[in-house]
Amino acid sequence: MIYFRYPEDNFEQFLPWDVYNENFVDEYEKTLLGKEMESQAKLGEQILKPNTFKLTYPFVTNLQESVRKKVNEGIIDEVVYLFKDQVLYPENIDFKEVISFYEVPLNEKGLLSILFGIYTFTGGAHGYTKYSSITLDLNSGKVYSFSDLFNPKIYYKGFLDEIAKQYIKDNNIPLVEEYNGIHQDQKFYLTPNELVLYYQVYEYTPYYYGVFKIIIPYDKILNLLGPMSPIQKLINK
Repeated sequence: MIYFRYPEDNFEQFLPWDVYNENFVDEYEKTLLGKEMESQAKLGEQILKPNTFKLTYPFVTNLQESVRKKVNEGIIDEVVYLFKDQVLYPENIDFKEVISFYEVPLNEKGLLSILFGIYTFTGGAHGYTKYSSITLDLNSGKVYSFSDLFNPKIYYKGFLDEIAKQYIKDNNIPLVEEYNGIHQDQKFYLTPNELVLYYQVYEYTPYYYGVFKIIIPYDKILNLLGPMSPIQKLINK
Protein backbone atom coordinates (compact mmCIF):
# COMPACT_ATOMS: atom_id res chain seq x y z
CA MET A 1 0.00 0.00 0.00
CA ILE A 2 1.32 3.51 -0.92
CA TYR A 3 1.14 6.24 1.72
CA PHE A 4 0.85 9.97 1.03
CA ARG A 5 2.10 12.75 3.29
CA TYR A 6 0.57 16.20 2.95
CA PRO A 7 3.45 18.72 3.21
CA GLU A 8 1.50 21.87 4.19
CA ASP A 9 0.59 23.54 7.48
CA ASN A 10 2.18 20.93 9.81
CA PHE A 11 -0.28 18.33 8.53
CA GLU A 12 1.52 15.27 9.84
CA GLN A 13 -1.07 12.55 9.29
CA PHE A 14 -0.17 9.81 6.82
CA LEU A 15 -3.03 8.73 4.59
CA PRO A 16 -3.50 5.51 2.64
CA TRP A 17 -3.60 6.26 -1.05
CA ASP A 18 -7.02 4.67 -1.42
CA VAL A 19 -8.59 7.34 0.83
CA TYR A 20 -6.67 10.23 -0.73
CA ASN A 21 -9.14 11.21 -3.39
CA GLU A 22 -10.65 14.33 -4.91
CA ASN A 23 -13.36 14.57 -2.26
CA PHE A 24 -10.77 14.63 0.50
CA VAL A 25 -8.65 17.25 -1.28
CA ASP A 26 -11.71 19.41 -1.87
CA GLU A 27 -12.71 19.19 1.79
CA TYR A 28 -9.15 19.90 2.93
CA GLU A 29 -8.87 23.00 0.75
CA LYS A 30 -12.20 24.29 2.00
CA THR A 31 -11.24 24.02 5.64
CA LEU A 32 -7.46 24.49 5.64
CA LEU A 33 -7.24 22.53 8.86
CA GLY A 34 -10.31 24.12 10.37
CA LYS A 35 -9.90 27.60 8.84
CA GLU A 36 -12.71 28.43 6.45
CA MET A 37 -11.57 29.75 3.08
CA GLU A 38 -13.29 32.79 1.60
CA SER A 39 -15.15 31.88 -1.58
CA GLN A 40 -16.10 35.47 -2.41
CA ALA A 41 -14.52 38.89 -1.99
CA LYS A 42 -16.36 41.49 0.04
CA LEU A 43 -16.29 44.63 -2.06
CA GLY A 44 -16.40 48.22 -0.97
CA GLU A 45 -16.76 51.11 -3.38
CA GLN A 46 -14.90 54.40 -3.54
CA ILE A 47 -16.58 57.30 -5.31
CA LEU A 48 -14.37 60.32 -5.94
CA LYS A 49 -16.49 63.48 -5.84
CA PRO A 50 -14.20 66.24 -4.52
CA ASN A 51 -15.57 69.76 -4.49
CA THR A 52 -12.55 70.81 -6.53
CA PHE A 53 -10.85 68.44 -8.97
CA LYS A 54 -8.17 69.61 -11.37
CA LEU A 55 -5.59 67.46 -13.11
CA THR A 56 -3.05 69.45 -15.12
CA TYR A 57 -0.04 68.15 -17.03
CA PRO A 58 2.03 69.18 -20.07
CA PHE A 59 2.71 67.34 -23.30
CA VAL A 60 5.20 67.90 -26.10
CA THR A 61 3.81 68.91 -29.49
CA ASN A 62 6.94 68.95 -31.66
CA LEU A 63 9.85 66.47 -32.05
CA GLN A 64 10.06 63.46 -34.35
CA GLU A 65 6.98 61.25 -33.90
CA SER A 66 8.60 58.23 -32.21
CA VAL A 67 10.54 60.42 -29.79
CA ARG A 68 7.51 62.61 -29.09
CA LYS A 69 5.54 59.49 -28.20
CA LYS A 70 8.23 58.28 -25.77
CA VAL A 71 8.53 61.71 -24.12
CA ASN A 72 4.77 62.11 -23.69
CA GLU A 73 4.38 58.56 -22.40
CA GLY A 74 7.09 59.29 -19.83
CA ILE A 75 5.23 62.41 -18.70
CA ILE A 76 1.90 60.57 -18.50
CA ASP A 77 3.47 57.70 -16.55
CA GLU A 78 4.80 60.14 -13.95
CA VAL A 79 1.43 61.89 -13.62
CA VAL A 80 -0.37 58.53 -13.26
CA TYR A 81 2.13 57.37 -10.64
CA LEU A 82 1.55 60.49 -8.55
CA PHE A 83 -2.24 60.34 -8.93
CA LYS A 84 -2.35 56.65 -8.03
CA ASP A 85 -0.08 57.16 -5.03
CA GLN A 86 -2.10 60.06 -3.61
CA VAL A 87 -5.69 59.45 -4.67
CA LEU A 88 -6.44 55.84 -5.62
CA TYR A 89 -6.51 54.29 -2.16
CA PRO A 90 -8.17 50.89 -1.56
CA GLU A 91 -10.44 52.41 1.11
CA ASN A 92 -13.11 55.06 1.46
CA ILE A 93 -11.64 58.55 1.67
CA ASP A 94 -13.73 61.67 1.38
CA PHE A 95 -11.56 63.93 -0.76
CA LYS A 96 -12.59 67.58 -0.62
CA GLU A 97 -9.95 68.76 -3.10
CA VAL A 98 -7.62 67.09 -5.58
CA ILE A 99 -5.46 69.54 -7.52
CA SER A 100 -2.39 68.74 -9.58
CA PHE A 101 0.12 71.21 -11.00
CA TYR A 102 3.57 71.34 -12.54
CA GLU A 103 6.48 73.61 -13.31
CA VAL A 104 9.21 73.33 -15.95
CA PRO A 105 12.60 74.29 -14.46
CA LEU A 106 14.51 73.21 -17.59
CA ASN A 107 13.62 73.13 -21.29
CA GLU A 108 16.73 73.78 -23.34
CA LYS A 109 19.71 72.12 -25.02
CA GLY A 110 17.70 68.99 -25.76
CA LEU A 111 16.70 68.44 -22.13
CA LEU A 112 13.34 68.71 -20.40
CA SER A 113 12.93 68.59 -16.62
CA ILE A 114 9.47 68.82 -15.03
CA LEU A 115 8.43 68.98 -11.38
CA PHE A 116 4.91 67.68 -10.67
CA GLY A 117 2.82 68.17 -7.57
CA ILE A 118 -0.57 66.95 -6.40
CA TYR A 119 -2.46 68.51 -3.51
CA THR A 120 -5.16 66.56 -1.67
CA PHE A 121 -7.43 67.76 1.11
CA THR A 122 -9.72 65.51 3.15
CA GLY A 123 -10.58 67.94 5.92
CA GLY A 124 -8.73 69.01 9.04
CA ALA A 125 -6.18 71.76 9.48
CA HIS A 126 -4.54 71.47 6.08
CA GLY A 127 -4.07 69.25 3.05
CA TYR A 128 -0.98 67.49 1.78
CA THR A 129 1.12 68.00 -1.34
CA LYS A 130 3.36 65.30 -2.79
CA TYR A 131 5.93 65.88 -5.52
CA SER A 132 7.47 63.89 -8.33
CA SER A 133 9.67 64.76 -11.29
CA ILE A 134 11.04 63.59 -14.60
CA THR A 135 14.07 64.56 -16.69
CA LEU A 136 14.13 63.53 -20.35
CA ASP A 137 16.37 63.68 -23.40
CA LEU A 138 14.44 65.34 -26.25
CA ASN A 139 16.53 63.62 -28.92
CA SER A 140 16.04 60.04 -27.77
CA GLY A 141 13.14 60.12 -25.29
CA LYS A 142 15.36 58.65 -22.57
CA VAL A 143 14.21 59.19 -19.00
CA TYR A 144 17.22 59.88 -16.78
CA SER A 145 17.65 58.23 -13.41
CA PHE A 146 19.69 59.83 -10.66
CA SER A 147 22.62 57.48 -11.25
CA ASP A 148 22.75 58.56 -14.92
CA LEU A 149 24.09 61.92 -13.80
CA PHE A 150 27.33 60.63 -12.30
CA ASN A 151 30.45 58.64 -13.03
CA PRO A 152 29.79 55.13 -11.65
CA LYS A 153 33.50 54.70 -10.92
CA ILE A 154 33.37 57.52 -8.36
CA TYR A 155 31.80 57.29 -4.91
CA TYR A 156 29.64 60.30 -5.64
CA LYS A 157 27.23 59.67 -2.75
CA GLY A 158 29.86 60.56 -0.17
CA PHE A 159 30.70 63.87 -1.90
CA LEU A 160 27.03 64.77 -2.38
CA ASP A 161 26.18 63.95 1.22
CA GLU A 162 28.79 66.41 2.42
CA ILE A 163 27.55 69.12 0.05
CA ALA A 164 23.97 68.53 1.16
CA LYS A 165 24.82 68.64 4.88
CA GLN A 166 26.72 71.90 4.41
CA TYR A 167 23.73 73.35 2.51
CA ILE A 168 21.41 72.43 5.38
CA LYS A 169 23.75 74.08 7.86
CA ASP A 170 24.32 77.23 5.80
CA ASN A 171 20.60 77.74 5.21
CA ASN A 172 19.46 76.89 8.76
CA ILE A 173 16.95 74.34 7.49
CA PRO A 174 14.72 73.13 10.37
CA LEU A 175 15.01 69.35 10.38
CA VAL A 176 12.67 67.16 12.40
CA GLU A 177 15.12 64.27 12.15
CA GLU A 178 18.74 63.75 11.16
CA TYR A 179 19.51 63.95 7.46
CA ASN A 180 20.54 60.53 6.12
CA GLY A 181 21.98 61.64 2.80
CA ILE A 182 20.98 60.79 -0.75
CA HIS A 183 19.53 57.40 -1.63
CA GLN A 184 19.36 55.08 -4.62
CA ASP A 185 16.14 56.48 -6.08
CA GLN A 186 16.85 60.08 -5.08
CA LYS A 187 14.27 62.58 -6.32
CA PHE A 188 15.79 65.39 -8.39
CA TYR A 189 15.34 67.81 -11.23
CA LEU A 190 17.64 70.03 -13.27
CA THR A 191 17.73 73.74 -13.96
CA PRO A 192 20.04 75.52 -16.43
CA ASN A 193 22.65 76.00 -13.66
CA GLU A 194 21.80 73.68 -10.75
CA LEU A 195 20.98 70.17 -9.66
CA VAL A 196 18.07 70.23 -7.23
CA LEU A 197 17.53 67.36 -4.80
CA TYR A 198 14.20 67.36 -3.00
CA TYR A 199 12.33 65.50 -0.28
CA GLN A 200 8.64 65.23 0.50
CA VAL A 201 6.86 67.33 3.09
CA TYR A 202 7.33 65.77 6.56
CA GLU A 203 10.19 63.56 5.32
CA TYR A 204 12.79 65.76 7.02
CA THR A 205 11.14 69.10 7.63
CA PRO A 206 7.91 70.31 9.31
CA TYR A 207 4.79 71.00 7.28
CA TYR A 208 5.15 74.77 7.29
CA TYR A 209 8.54 74.53 5.56
CA GLY A 210 7.07 73.01 2.42
CA VAL A 211 9.09 70.87 0.03
CA PHE A 212 12.69 70.49 1.23
CA LYS A 213 15.12 71.33 -1.58
CA ILE A 214 18.91 71.11 -1.69
CA ILE A 215 20.24 73.26 -4.51
CA ILE A 216 23.68 72.34 -5.87
CA PRO A 217 25.38 74.50 -8.53
CA TYR A 218 26.95 72.43 -11.28
CA ASP A 219 30.40 73.90 -10.68
CA LYS A 220 30.48 72.08 -7.32
CA ILE A 221 30.07 68.64 -8.86
CA LEU A 222 32.00 68.81 -12.13
CA ASN A 223 34.43 66.10 -11.02
CA LEU A 224 31.54 63.71 -10.23
CA LEU A 225 29.79 63.79 -13.60
CA GLY A 226 29.84 60.90 -16.01
CA PRO A 227 30.84 61.59 -19.64
CA MET A 228 27.25 60.89 -20.78
CA SER A 229 25.60 62.86 -17.98
CA PRO A 230 22.87 65.20 -19.24
CA ILE A 231 24.46 67.92 -17.14
CA GLN A 232 27.42 67.87 -19.54
CA LYS A 233 25.11 69.40 -22.17
CA LEU A 234 24.33 72.29 -19.82
CA ILE A 235 27.84 73.14 -18.70
CA ASN A 236 29.38 72.94 -22.19
CA LYS A 237 28.45 76.36 -23.51
